[in-house]
Amino acid sequence: MVDKRVLERIADSAQIRKGDRVLEIGAGDGILTEELVNRGAHVIAIEIDGRLFESLRARFPSQQLINADALRVRWPPFDKCVSNPPYSISKKLILKLLQHNFKLGVLTLQKEFAEKLAAKPGEKKYGVVSVCTQLCCDIELLGRIPRNAFRPQPKVDSRLVRLTTRLRLDTGFLSFVREMFQKRNKKVGARRVRELRPEDFLTLYQHNKTRSRPAHCQFPSL
Repeated sequence: MVDKRVLERIADSAQIRKGDRVLEIGAGDGILTEELVNRGAHVIAIEIDGRLFESLRARFPSQQLINADALRVRWPPFDKCVSNPPYSISKKLILKLLQHNFKLGVLTLQKEFAEKLAAKPGEKKYGVVSVCTQLCCDIELLGRIPRNAFRPQPKVDSRLVRLTTRLRLDTGFLSFVREMFQKRNKKVGARRVRELRPEDFLTLYQHNKTRSRPAHCQFPSL
């Protein structure tokens, strides 16, 4: 991302304050990192590319820099996540992010994936990541980001998303929802799995846990 105005918009949306511990996934050449540092944030930047990592280390010696695959490495504690992550890892990244304690996330995502996060029950895009994100967070689609804000320009449209957390994603719940969506057209009461609200999935999950047996989608009345 090379557009200074968009970078400022991202930092504004994250309400960056001095002393915030900010996780940045895929820091790249450090353009967003610089904006965050200039606002007083302590940045935890994860970058998989060794050459880019060395450049970041030279530019930001006082920040916490990690040369690793963000999906494989353990993340240090953080208050906020502000990132322009690779779109190819968006789903896995969001599901990992939701398993951490943090206040706020602002991410640039592919438009179609951003809309999937906010998809409503019954819609075609509604799925596992929709359920988990909506249960754990308040989701705001803040607006589109023009393709010319990037160099080179992507072939897809992008959108800025803000996540304000309510609770932490339980890995058992994630596994349960994945199992449920393997039979997305199965009837649960009067509705199909793909039509259930995030709160309904939580009710079903808690019901299965109280039965003290493996959660193979035993359904109470909803």
